[in-house]
Amino acid sequence: MRLLLDTQVMLWGHLDNPRLGLTTRALLVSRPCLMSVVSIWEVAIKHRLGKNVTLMPVDCSVAR
Repeated sequence: MRLLLDTQVMLWGHLDNPRLGLTTRALLVSRPCLMSVVSIWEVAIKHRLGKNVTLMPVDCSVAR
């Protein structure tokens, strides 16, 4: 089963945020993860507003 990640979950997983629960972490490493193109847009908006969003390459697929 593939997982479609919410923007916040995607960012927390990528940044290894401790607020991400152990069960969620286990799912992220054991299943293929997708993200919506809307998440890319949301991260771009946060970055443009000066929010602390680390923009690093992420190995993922974009859901269509």
